[in-house]
Amino acid sequence: MERTLQEQIEEQDYQLDDLDDLEEQTIFSPLDDTQIKIFKIGTIVFYLVAYFYTAILVQLKTIYSLPVTVGLLLSTEFLIKKLHTTSIPLKEGAKKLETRVFFTLTIAQATALSIWGAHQQLDFFQFLAIHLSFAFYVLSRTGWLSQGRLGIMVWFDLMQAFYTLPFKNFMASCIVFLHEEESSEKTNDSYSKNFQHFVILIGSLLASGVLVYFVWTQLSQVSGNFANLFIQLSAFSQTFFDSLFSKIDIATILAQLFLAIPVSLYLYGLIVGSLLSERTSTFNYQVFQEKVQPLRAIPNFAAYIVIGSLLVTYILFFTTGLSELGNLLSAGTVTEAISPQSASSIAVTGFWQLVRVSLLNFAVLGAFYLISKKPLWDQIGTRLATTLLFIFATLLTLLAGWKLFGVYIYLYGPTPLRLLSGWFVLVLLVWCLLILIRLYKPIQAIRIGILYAMISFTILCYLYPFLLK
Repeated sequence: MERTLQEQIEEQDYQLDDLDDLEEQTIFSPLDDTQIKIFKIGTIVFYLVAYFYTAILVQLKTIYSLPVTVGLLLSTEFLIKKLHTTSIPLKEGAKKLETRVFFTLTIAQATALSIWGAHQQLDFFQFLAIHLSFAFYVLSRTGWLSQGRLGIMVWFDLMQAFYTLPFKNFMASCIVFLHEEESSEKTNDSYSKNFQHFVILIGSLLASGVLVYFVWTQLSQVSGNFANLFIQLSAFSQTFFDSLFSKIDIATILAQLFLAIPVSLYLYGLIVGSLLSERTSTFNYQVFQEKVQPLRAIPNFAAYIVIGSLLVTYILFFTTGLSELGNLLSAGTVTEAISPQSASSIAVTGFWQLVRVSLLNFAVLGAFYLISKKPLWDQIGTRLATTLLFIFATLLTLLAGWKLFGVYIYLYGPTPLRLLSGWFVLVLLVWCLLILIRLYKPIQAIRIGILYAMISFTILCYLYPFLLK
């Protein structure tokens, strides 16, 4: 039996109501009234934090780094603790190595900035390091690391932290205020009472001020001493407020208030998005492997040709330049044997060329990871060739380190650029050793390498003021 026109209309109205309900769903919908209130208060807290963050950027007041960082970390932890109904494994995230390490590193880097400020020629890297540390902490704490830890998907994790999560939830701090609470009537009543109390308070203060001023002016005409007290207090008040407002840069404050708006929206979007957003992207480590699988069609002989040609070049370099290397290694043993100009020439000449050649070996390894039919470490021949390649890479890194530490820094002391270069050489050396170990033992080389780089740079920030005294 065909349905009547009235039944069809009622069904369409019911479907439209369902669509309206779906459109009203937000990331805050699963939360109860108490949690909604906390997230509303969180918008104010994040705006205050963003205001002082802009003071660091606009006025270079790095002393605010520690308070801002502590405010962000405590706000994040507070919101996490108040979420009792969520599908994200927050309890597991708190126990992860990355969570503990990057929480500590964020605090340590902020403390260094607050105490010593941004170090000369390290300032960009310091700000980069503290932002990376906080981003990795949030991802690890809320379970958003693609592999559950740092790994080859670290590039995708960074894209999630700095782009996807914050911009996808950029207007979350506005949406939370549009969210209707179930107990809206009680809330409106409490708000109206509070507003009435506030109006009464302001009115009482204004009335008291007017009455006191009137009585004071009248009594000052009766007593000369009272009149002098009135004049002195008036002069003191005028001097106090003049000195107070003369030190305030209104233009700077307005600029910071304006810049704090997008910054707070970004930070709130990152934190709330990582806590409440569902994973709509299906891209993960398994999908990544499936995507690159069609690229893995290059046979082994290609690896032998590329790596073999590099090995021949390295062998020729070390054999033909053996005498020059001997002179270089003995250059730093006798101070009188080398002038400052010669030391500078020895250290600088070829330093970055050696670093670039060492980095080239990592690029070759990464390329064959994507295009080789089988991993280089799964076959005896390619494993041996890769081992020799990174033995030479280690030797080249050691040679670059000797140029820097054994000649330049040893003879003529450190400078900011030399310290930064020395840190990078040590990181490169550790990465080479990790690759050599990974070729014969299944370790999490990328994870260890990133953690070492971040931890060692944080240590450098604390050694910097003492090494450059």
